[in-house]
Amino acid sequence: MSIFLVQGYVKGIPTELEEAAAIDGSTFSKTLFGIILPVCKPILVTVAIINVFSCWNEFSFALILIKDRALYTVPLGLKQFTGQFTSDYPKIMSAMLITMAPIVIFYFAFSKQIIKGMVAGAVKG
Repeated sequence: MSIFLVQGYVKGIPTELEEAAAIDGSTFSKTLFGIILPVCKPILVTVAIINVFSCWNEFSFALILIKDRALYTVPLGLKQFTGQFTSDYPKIMSAMLITMAPIVIFYFAFSKQIIKGMVAGAVKG
């Protein structure tokens, strides 16, 4: 999915920016790092944030592949509060609150950037 966001965004960048840089005598690397990448910053940040959320939510993948308890991810660690016949709900809820806090803070810190990147890749003008 993220490759389509980046591709749609990059196709929307006017070629006049590259042409103006070429007329000014800019090399390919100067054009790429000085003009194109700064213009692509919103979509690159959006893709990075989406990938962080995707990695954070890989419960089933980790459940199947990771057998060593020392290597468990945070969601798998939360699963350890439940037994076959019992669940310690106060511990589960407090652990969920603690583990959700960083990702919620991360989301609210970058929510404008996420929205800006998603809209910028979809709008043609």
